[in-house]
Amino acid sequence: MKKHAKRAFGVFHDGLMVRMVELFREGTQVHLQAFDHTELDRYWYKIHDDPSVSVVDTKTKEDLAPIKSDMDLDDFDAGYVENYQLQSSDRMFAAFNLSQGVIAMNVYEENIARDSLGAVSKKDIAQFVKMKVGQKYIRSGEWQSSIVSIGGQDQHWVYSGTNRLFEVLKDYQRQNRMRLYYQLADANDIALTDYFKSVYAEELQGEALLVYLGQEYRKAFVFRDGVWTDTLKLQITQDIPEMDTICSKISLAIDSAQITEPGTIICCGDYVTPDLIEFMKTQFNAGRIEILRFSNVIISMEESESFEPSRLSQYTIAIALAYKALFPDDQNFTNSNFLPSTIMEAQKEFKIAWHGFLVMFLTFGVTMISTMAIMKSNQSYRQAKATKQELDFTLAQKRIEATEIQKIRTDLENQEKNIDILRTILAGKNPWTEILNTGNKTFAKNPTSWLLNLKQDKETFILAGVTTRRDNIVRFANEFTNSKIQKVVAFKVRNQTIWQFEISADLPKIDWIGSIQKDIEQLRALQQHFGEDTSTPEIKPKSELKHTKVKPASPSQTVTTAKTDKQGRVLLPPIQQANCPVPTDYLSSGDGEDVKDYRIFVTSINKGNIWEYRDKGVKFMNNHADSPLIPAVRWWLSYRLYLDKELQLGTQYLEPLLRTSDSYYPYALLLQARIDYLSGSRRYEEIYKQLRYEFGRHAIADQVNSDWSLITGEGAK
Repeated sequence: MKKHAKRAFGVFHDGLMVRMVELFREGTQVHLQAFDHTELDRYWYKIHDDPSVSVVDTKTKEDLAPIKSDMDLDDFDAGYVENYQLQSSDRMFAAFNLSQGVIAMNVYEENIARDSLGAVSKKDIAQFVKMKVGQKYIRSGEWQSSIVSIGGQDQHWVYSGTNRLFEVLKDYQRQNRMRLYYQLADANDIALTDYFKSVYAEELQGEALLVYLGQEYRKAFVFRDGVWTDTLKLQITQDIPEMDTICSKISLAIDSAQITEPGTIICCGDYVTPDLIEFMKTQFNAGRIEILRFSNVIISMEESESFEPSRLSQYTIAIALAYKALFPDDQNFTNSNFLPSTIMEAQKEFKIAWHGFLVMFLTFGVTMISTMAIMKSNQSYRQAKATKQELDFTLAQKRIEATEIQKIRTDLENQEKNIDILRTILAGKNPWTEILNTGNKTFAKNPTSWLLNLKQDKETFILAGVTTRRDNIVRFANEFTNSKIQKVVAFKVRNQTIWQFEISADLPKIDWIGSIQKDIEQLRALQQHFGEDTSTPEIKPKSELKHTKVKPASPSQTVTTAKTDKQGRVLLPPIQQANCPVPTDYLSSGDGEDVKDYRIFVTSINKGNIWEYRDKGVKFMNNHADSPLIPAVRWWLSYRLYLDKELQLGTQYLEPLLRTSDSYYPYALLLQARIDYLSGSRRYEEIYKQLRYEFGRHAIADQVNSDWSLITGEGAK
C-alpha cells in the first residue's frame, strides 16, 4: 500500500453503470481533475453465476433482446465469462492515465457475508470464514475479511468470489501492457460512511440520516453524534423510482427500525435531484435536507455543469473510494481492504532485501537480550550486597537482644526460687478463697440474690441465702462440687415471693502449686512482653526524659511451644515488639500535651494495675480526640485488654481501626484475629488468610506465620 500517493482513481460499479473519478492530492488539498461514466449492455453478475444477486428491476437492456428459452440462457455462461468486459469500459479507462496513480474500486455488495456483532475473536473469525467461504475461493485466494465498527460494536465482514470490476481492470492492464497499482477494494457501506463522516465531522450532532439512491445499491445509514449506528435497506424495486415512492420507502425504513425521525437528512446517488430534495422537505420534519456536498474536494474542471451538486452526487462513492486511497493512514477511516492478499503481497516493494531486515532484527534482538542479562546480573549483585548489609545489622541487634534476654532469664530464675518457698507454705491451705471467688461470680450473674451465712462442717461447707428466683438455687448448687440442696423455704415480703435456701458441698481442694505455676507463666509472659526489670530503675532528669522515645516493649523472639487452655485452644505468646505499631519519632517525641499524656498512658500500660491504664487511655481519647496518636492508644488499650481476657471490651476499642486503611490496619487485623481465636469465633481463619496473602511482605508477616503454625499444630513441639 502506497502511503503518500499523489493521484488516485476511484472506480464504482452499480448495476449497469460504471463511474470513475480522478483525484489529485497537493499537500492537504484534494482536487477533482476529471470524472466519467459508461453504461453496460448487460449485468456483470448473472443469476446462474451468483445466486445471491438481487434483481432490482427486470427492465434492462439485455431484457430488450428476445430470450429463446431458459435452456439458452443457461448455455450462455461459457462464452460470456471470457468476454464480459465491454469496449465502452475500455474507452473510459483510456481517458485516464491509470499508471500515474493508485486505483480504488468497490466490491459487489451481495458477495459480502456479515457475522453477528461482537464475534471478532480469532476462533469466531476462523469458524465464520470456514462456514461462508468455499474451498474453491480459499485455494485461489479470492477472499478477504475486515473488522467494521457499527454503533460501538465490532463486526466481522468476509468477501469471497470473483470481483468482475477487478477482472476488467486486469484485462485492460494486460491488453495495454501497463503497470497498475491497486490500492483499495472496499465495500460501498464503508467507503460511503467514512467519506460522509469526513465531510460532516463538525456538524454531526444528534441523529442524521444518509440516503444513497443508486441503480441497485439503495440504502440509508443512521448516525448518532457522528457514529454510524444502523443501516436501513430501502425496498425500492422500480428502475427509476418516483419521488413519492422514495419518501414512502424512507419513512417505512425509519418506522421499521423503530427510531425517531432524524433532524438531518443528506441525500446522494444517481436519482437525487433538486426537485426530490424540495419534495422531501414537504414530507419530512427534518430541519435540514440537502444533497451531499464535497467541501473537502476542490473542483478543478472547466465545465460549468460539473459544479451542479446533483451531478457530482452520482459520483459520491467513486469520490469516496479515491479520497480514502489518498489518505490510507487516516485514523478516522475504517481499516478495511478487500483486495486479495496475493495482490497486496505481489505489489510490495523491496521484497528481495527481506533477509537483510531479518539479520538486522536478529542483531538488535541479540544485543538487547545480552544487555538485559548484564543489567539483571548487576541488579542481582546490588541486591545481594544490600541484603548482606541488612543481615549484618540484624545480627548485631540480635546479639544485643540475646544479652538482654539472658539478663531477664536470670531474674526469672531468682523469682522462681522465691515462689518455690511459697509452695511448701501454702500446700493444703485456705479453701475459702476459691469458695468466695466462685460465689462472687455466681451471685453477680444472678441478681436479686443475697448470701446470709457461710460456715464449715468438717470436710464440707454450708451456704445459706435468699433469692427472688427459685431457679437461681439450682444454678448456685451446680457451681460447687458434690453439692446438695438441704432446704428451700418460700415466704412473701410485700407481695414478693422470697426463697430461702441452704446448700451443702465439699470443700474445694485447691492446687496451689498449679495455680502458682500458672501465675509464674503469666508473669514470665508479661515480663517478656513489657520488658519489666526487677532492679530499681534509674531516675533520669526531666530534660532527658522529655526526649525519650515512647515505645512499649515486647519479646524479641518467636515462641513456638504450643500450650493449650481448658477448651483445647493454643495459648498464643505475646506479640513481638517488631510487630507492634509504634508512632513516629516526630509524633511521640514532641512537646504537645497529647504527647505528654501519651507517655503517661504507656507508663500505665507497662504496670500491673488493670484499672490505671484503662483510665489513662479513656482520658486521652476524650481530651485529645483529634490527636494523631489516637490509633496507637486504641491499639495498645485493646491489646492490654486482650491480655487481661476482656475480649468484648477490647473489640470495641479496636473496631474503629478496622474501618480505615492506614498504617495501623494490618496491626489491628492481627489483634482482631487473636481476639476471635481466643473467644472461639471461626472468623479468625478468614482474617489470618487475609493477612498471609495481602500482607505477606509486611513487618507482621513473621508474627502471622508464627501464630498460624501454632494454631494449626505445625509449630508445636
